[in-house]
Amino acid sequence: MELGIVGAAIATILSKGILAVYGIYDIFTGSGLKIERKHLTITREEFKKIAAIGLPAIIAKMASPVGNIL
Repeated sequence: MELGIVGAAIATILSKGILAVYGIYDIFTGSGLKIERKHLTITREEFKKIAAIGLPAIIAKMASPVGNIL
């Protein structure tokens, strides 16, 4: 049976979906690494640091497409 590009897309979605489910399961129940809900929160100071680094990168990524449109 020849599925071509559709078959490749289906295989990719299935494999990534299975790995995502396994990854989430492993993070919360698996070996050594224990992540709890309290570890998934960030403080205001951490958010400010992330934004200070990310905002210039976002602006730089937007500048080229906006320039092309104009």
